[in-house]
Amino acid sequence: MNESKEKIWSEIKRCFNIEEERRVLQIGKEHQAAYPYRKGRVGYGRLEQSMLQKEESSETSLPAHVLWKEARVGKSGVPQEEVLHVYQKCEELSQSLSPDDTKGILSRALDVPEYSGRVRGKGFGVTPTSLSIKKGKAPSNRELHARLEAMQAELDALRREREASASTVYRDASDKDSINCTFQPNIPKGISHSFVVAGTMWYGSATTPIELFGPTRYQWDQGYFQQEIYRRVGGGLVENQSLSEAWSKIPEKLAFYDYISNNPAKGGLFRAGSMDNGDGIAVGWLGHPIFRDKEGRELFVRRMPTFFETFLVVLVDGDGIVREDVPFRRAELKYSVEQVGVIVQFYGGVLNGGSYSDPATVKKYARRAQLGEIFELDRATLKSDGVFRSSPRGWFTFGHASFALLFFFGHIWHGARTLFRDVFAGIDPDLDAQVEFGEFQKLGDPTTKKQGV
Repeated sequence: MNESKEKIWSEIKRCFNIEEERRVLQIGKEHQAAYPYRKGRVGYGRLEQSMLQKEESSETSLPAHVLWKEARVGKSGVPQEEVLHVYQKCEELSQSLSPDDTKGILSRALDVPEYSGRVRGKGFGVTPTSLSIKKGKAPSNRELHARLEAMQAELDALRREREASASTVYRDASDKDSINCTFQPNIPKGISHSFVVAGTMWYGSATTPIELFGPTRYQWDQGYFQQEIYRRVGGGLVENQSLSEAWSKIPEKLAFYDYISNNPAKGGLFRAGSMDNGDGIAVGWLGHPIFRDKEGRELFVRRMPTFFETFLVVLVDGDGIVREDVPFRRAELKYSVEQVGVIVQFYGGVLNGGSYSDPATVKKYARRAQLGEIFELDRATLKSDGVFRSSPRGWFTFGHASFALLFFFGHIWHGARTLFRDVFAGIDPDLDAQVEFGEFQKLGDPTTKKQGV
């Protein structure tokens, strides 16, 4: 029976490698620290801070052996006798050693370092020297400003001393002072900002909404609002709405954006007055005209480009083929309204459902369709003259671009005037004697200070 037990026990030890585990455990115990650290992940720095707060002490640091003892107090709150023995030994050494030799108290009491390998972190990202270095107070903003002002005063004094001692023709410091970019850094900044705001206003951005400044010229050139209107109408037709119903749901504001008068490039640069002084006050949207010839083909009026004051009236079909026009001379009649038999029908707006076949009426609406959507305009109230004015977007761009160019070229001019002041003054650079500029400005004065080159 005993033999079988011994066999079973030997087999268990062989399978579970018990002897090896015992050997490893014994080695670990031999290498275990004599005075283990019992504060977990709390570093010496955080431990020191908590002790100072708890004691409400005015001190900024604690001795190293005091922290060493506190770090080895377990959950019971009572340190081991070995720890107390080392602490008492440190206290005795602190009384006998000089104040300058306090760093070696703990190492002398232990005789050997606590750990032969890893050094435990002090916490808060500080180095071990933080235990012996006194913590200083960060300077306040007022003190920093005072230091900066003192440094600036010293620099100004050095500059004045250098200028006073210089007796050359022109002083480098004075030249740099006169160049606008040295002590006036806001001028180049203002130039760049003016160009930026002018560009974002003219080309359009999220900071320049059309609700405030009106559309851009590129929205007219690209048919931006026309495409949006056609997209909405197409969506209505997909939902089995009639043309009249689909066009009636187009907001008047969206239709008004698709009108050439809102193009800031149509107003010119020097036409004074508001936009209403041009084509008048918009009263209402007449509707969207659709032109058809006698064969039932839908015709589209070619819209006026941005930089045209007048434009020929041409109607093309869906394939881009010219089907109707308004000629300048009767001898050129080929695609006239009378010959082609064009009619116009309105969808949406005031004239919703209206149809006109009279050639004069068709020509009138074809001319007005060149300018986008057709609106009823009140020209009598403001005595509008029919000449387009630019929108606030155009005036803003023109003003800021003018300011930017004025400051830019003025900056270049004054910088060149300063750098080449001797050339403009007619001073020959090959003179045998140098005359200090500004001392005496009377021609031929023999008392003027001179210095040999």
